[in-house]
Amino acid sequence: MAGKTLLFICDKYPQEGGDTSFIQNEIEYLSRQFSKIIVISHGNPEKELVKTQDNVIVFFAEKNKSKEPLKKMLNVFFLFFKIDLYREILLLLKNHKLCLNKIYIMFRFLYHSSIDRRLIRKISTKENIHLCYTFWFNTITYSALKSLSCPVITRTHRIDLYEFCEKYNYQPFKEQMDKKITNIFFISKQGLDYYKKTYNISNESKYCLSYLGTRKLYNSNICMDLEAVVQNNYVKLVSCSYIVEVKRINLIIDSLAEIDDIQIDWFHVGNGPLMNDIQSYAKQKLQDKKNINFNFLGYQSSHEIQTIYENTFFDLFINSSYSEGLPVSMMEACSYGIPVAGTDVGGVSEIVDEHNGFLINRDNFVNEFKTVLHDYVKLSVNEKLLLRKNAFDKWNILFNADNNYKQFAEMLINIVNEK
Repeated sequence: MAGKTLLFICDKYPQEGGDTSFIQNEIEYLSRQFSKIIVISHGNPEKELVKTQDNVIVFFAEKNKSKEPLKKMLNVFFLFFKIDLYREILLLLKNHKLCLNKIYIMFRFLYHSSIDRRLIRKISTKENIHLCYTFWFNTITYSALKSLSCPVITRTHRIDLYEFCEKYNYQPFKEQMDKKITNIFFISKQGLDYYKKTYNISNESKYCLSYLGTRKLYNSNICMDLEAVVQNNYVKLVSCSYIVEVKRINLIIDSLAEIDDIQIDWFHVGNGPLMNDIQSYAKQKLQDKKNINFNFLGYQSSHEIQTIYENTFFDLFINSSYSEGLPVSMMEACSYGIPVAGTDVGGVSEIVDEHNGFLINRDNFVNEFKTVLHDYVKLSVNEKLLLRKNAFDKWNILFNADNNYKQFAEMLINIVNEK
């Protein structure tokens, strides 16, 4: 729509990694609806950046942070005069949830938001912003709501939604932001239901379910002749995640360590702060097992991951997370007809069911995953083929980026036109 400007605030995009893998496809569709997109990124401009559309302009928040200690001290001092701080304290007192640690989180939240507010105001004095979209429902959303008169909408995922994902089970200022925001878009129905049950909602009509999606880069035939690739009593597994505690990659290793009667090749895509520990643990538990081979492939871009899926047959995609939103990694796997075996947490059951994969009890992962592997190898070729076809169909119907992001971009421009 000619003449409309979108302010888009995110974490790392367009820096390689982080939320860039989610945003790359989506912003392409947004750039078709808005004549200009101004991105405020919290990424590092010195790192490798992905290519952006011609009508996308990027400002890096890091460049606008004050390096002067006195200004930082003044910023903290002025937080004591924020009425929202005392509203939040009273709300927690009323609900018997207040503690000193949560007050510290409030101050940290308001401090970080004050940095973004300066940049948002600087941009808004020069640009006519018609809509602000924050990719995460956190400090950046609060900053936008406090700085702009235009509609503000947000997505919410996992870490910015569930109380148990944060220290002291506290998501700061959610209810204050809820009262002022135009729309909240949830990436899973489970997340939407959780939000309505957990927080004091202001107007249910502003909540929308809007799945993320992936674009399939290769038009491979997922209904291949499995006779050529399926081997008796053999499975090739792939997992893909950032290697942090919540992903529980160690439980995949524990499961494989207890299997002696199936030949297994396991590949993990992704890196993270626990990568060295997990690699050492895998060597300790698995390197002497003749029936298990494992390979850590490290960080791979979305394009590289899809190239791997295009050129390598995998029987199952594995997810062992303690908590999830609705994993894009599962969408990518399903788009190549790879059935998923994953923990039944967050919105996982919205992409995985008994027809296209296996849901696993989070609290009994090791035992149930072993059962899944033994059940899988007993399936006939036709049963395995049906799993693959159903995995692809679920992706194509619910998580195809060409459908989801086109619809989402149209919803955003409609919000502008209705105001």
